[in-house]
Amino acid sequence: MRKAVRGLAALGILAATIGLTATPASADGDAITVDPGSVAVTLQLGQPRQVALSLSNPTDTDATVSLDGASSAVAPAAAPAPASARTATPAVTIPTKTTGHMLGGKKLTSAAPAPATATADGWNSQAALPTVSMDSAVGVYKGKVYSVGGVVGGGFFPPLTAGGYVYDQASDSWSALPDLPGDSLGHPGLRDKPAGAFIDGTFYVTGGWVNDGSTEGSTLAYQPGAASWTNVATNEVPYAAAGTAVLNGKLYQVGGCRYTCGSTDVRVFDPVAKKWSNAAPYPERTAWTSCGAVAGRLYCAGGYVDNPGGTHASSGATYAYDPDTDSWTRMADMPESLWASAYTASAGQLVVSGGSTGSTTTTGVTNRGYAYKVATDTWSAIPAAPKALYRSGSACGMYAVGGSVSKVNPVADTSLLAGYGTCSDYVPWLSVSPKRVTVPAHGSATVTVSVDTSKLDQPRNQTAALDITSSLPGTTPPVPVSLDATPPPSWGLLTGTVSGKNCAGTVAPLGDATVEVDWDTDGTVLHTNASGEYRRWIDTAKNPLTMLASSDGWRAQMRSVSLTAGATSTQNFTLAAYPGCK
Repeated sequence: MRKAVRGLAALGILAATIGLTATPASADGDAITVDPGSVAVTLQLGQPRQVALSLSNPTDTDATVSLDGASSAVAPAAAPAPASARTATPAVTIPTKTTGHMLGGKKLTSAAPAPATATADGWNSQAALPTVSMDSAVGVYKGKVYSVGGVVGGGFFPPLTAGGYVYDQASDSWSALPDLPGDSLGHPGLRDKPAGAFIDGTFYVTGGWVNDGSTEGSTLAYQPGAASWTNVATNEVPYAAAGTAVLNGKLYQVGGCRYTCGSTDVRVFDPVAKKWSNAAPYPERTAWTSCGAVAGRLYCAGGYVDNPGGTHASSGATYAYDPDTDSWTRMADMPESLWASAYTASAGQLVVSGGSTGSTTTTGVTNRGYAYKVATDTWSAIPAAPKALYRSGSACGMYAVGGSVSKVNPVADTSLLAGYGTCSDYVPWLSVSPKRVTVPAHGSATVTVSVDTSKLDQPRNQTAALDITSSLPGTTPPVPVSLDATPPPSWGLLTGTVSGKNCAGTVAPLGDATVEVDWDTDGTVLHTNASGEYRRWIDTAKNPLTMLASSDGWRAQMRSVSLTAGATSTQNFTLAAYPGCK
């Protein structure tokens, strides 16, 4: 039975680099107000602190407020085009053949008919990908868009790729990423429709079809700026084309395809434990569904399933998953059945754009889109995309990367729908309690924000914000949260550079060089940035330290060092070429 949600206000925690204020957050019109309007905390590493927030309701109606756990904004805010410059693209569905599988069909010599590609109302065209692409895993982190894997050509046996690109909005340009690695048997890292998302600054990619049509179980991790990927876990039940989202710092995969499409499996990856587990099964078999985390719950809508006899069907059902009860609840259906859409969760909404419509006999690709508002359990239309596409990569923004106009016929288009750049990513040091509270009419309620620096491994400055969405007509601005985590008195700072001196005598910094730091019972591995720099705070109780600096093609160096509490020890390494100069 569908559960109605009325008067719900979603309160999430979203990172933002915005100015702090000392006054209560003032709302526009009828909306929840928050006092204080900002939270600023300075703590020694390892210490916790709690801060009370008062939520006030100026309206005549009781309001239910839902508080997210911890998340961070990762996408830049994109301003809509000026009204005079906007061109509203008509919403259309183009009748054409589609497929939910890896194999395609006849390659089109020209694209299927599509609406005009002038910037649509609310949509902004971005630099095109260096190659045509569909089915890539896409993530957004610190204003950059990462697109990995997928299909880079058409035809019945479409070429898969292990490559990827990163888009810099500041320069409006793409640059290459390291290839996904192959497996231990020597198979290349080609993947079609893997799942991918950023969690706490790391891009995780898992699953997807490989060349023989099977699905790949390795789970790979990438640190932005690194020279390679790391295999961190194996998913024993891997899927392609699963609905994907991050909830409470874990990666969820809902349904998906193997040799056929449609499953009730819900797989969960914990990046801390580096293990996969199962959550409660999805209420119906699904693949190519659209998922996003809002206010501590996972919402999924639409989907595709193979049926006996070679037929398939699409779905317009919406479900909400509560991790506290490990259960799914039916919510309001979509206005139409869609699958293989671009999607994200932003500002208390699950946003879905484009995709394929219909069933076996009536298929098409649309540019229509919808937003599901958790606060009211309702769907509403969003601006139609510039082109009718399905199987695009997508992420916070909302970005739609590549996609196909029909069957397997990818494009290089990249578009950004303005207004959906407030999205979630896990912030381990921040939490809120209670998760849900009722604020009476013309009354107030108190919630507690907890900051726990024991969740951090290093002293650092952190910023976040409470993002408040509500069913009330007014808008409440985000409440900034800043943390200055300072080092304990017994710690010292180890820093320096790693450079290489070639046979011509030229010295240059070595990016992504490895600096191993060992002590009696343990150790850590550091990597240099593009300028060859590294830094790490370490407890002086671990003295003496043994350091080993190395990089491929250079002779490693080792030394011993002891740190001084509260002081900086600078250790620079200049490595000679290996095997040597003649």
